Amino acid sequence: MKNLNMSKIAVFFLAFVLTVMSLGPAAASAAAPNVKTIRVFVQSKEIHPKAAPILQGGRVYIEFRSVVLALGFKFNYDAAKKVITVDSEDASFKIDLKSGKTFLNGREFTYSKDAPMILGSGANVLVMNHLFNATSNIRVNYDAVHKNIVVYRTEAESVDYLSLANKEAAVPDADKAAIYTLLDKYIQAMNDEDALALMAVDRSPEAYYTNRNLSKDQVKLLLENNFLKHELKYTKKQATVVSYGPNKATVYFVYTVSDKDDKSSVIQLFYYLKSVVKASDGKWYLDNKGDTVLHVELLLSDE
Repeated sequence: MKNLNMSKIAVFFLAFVLTVMSLGPAAASAAAPNVKTIRVFVQSKEIHPKAAPILQGGRVYIEFRSVVLALGFKFNYDAAKKVITVDSEDASFKIDLKSGKTFLNGREFTYSKDAPMILGSGANVLVMNHLFNATSNIRVNYDAVHKNIVVYRTEAESVDYLSLANKEAAVPDADKAAIYTLLDKYIQAMNDEDALALMAVDRSPEAYYTNRNLSKDQVKLLLENNFLKHELKYTKKQATVVSYGPNKATVYFVYTVSDKDDKSSVIQLFYYLKSVVKASDGKWYLDNKGDTVLHVELLLSDE
């Protein structure tokens, strides 16, 4: 078993919805690469990559070389072997231009089998932003409103996430049952690929989903489209309410995500803090904006 530490990353539901809302309705229907003039900032300083960033299929691709050099990494391009290697004290990257494979800290990294990790070739190849976000302390955010890409280092968090399982809060039986049922419905909706059920467990869906001129019907179609691209299985491992108030609670939530079709694929094990709120109707809902991923492990399947 090898660990991959990440903080503040989103699971499918939150990541997909926020991506759609930040990029606008056109992003979901984009069938071809969309090249735009986008400014790039690394550690608050603007840089000028030779290759312009690209938005393709809702993904953000950024020139690898200019970013890692601005972050202080040692960059090496072997033109004969078509291999790029980059090293620093806390992370190492390798890009095989011939195969299109990317590696982080010695392990192959693939975000989605439906999207390439790199675009272009040569020393100025572009990489998907998720390659940086998979590290413990580098983040790449895209601001669609101002057309900016911001790259920055974070301080690595040290969280004793395993001990949280033993810190159960005192919760009235009715609320405890309702919260755990809510999480079961969330997992069930993901496995059933039921967009309406997924939207139903979210806080104030009417207000949340109509942001940036997206109607509930549009978001439903976008979620259904994403379900078609990702055949994933979600399995709950543990749920413990660790913080409770009459109208808000935090749940220590552990679950796995695996490929439904490929039993030999890598399994992701998420340690999560899920935020839930009680609405005026007396029911509990997910409050995805308050969520935090404490830790993620990549596990090799036993099959």
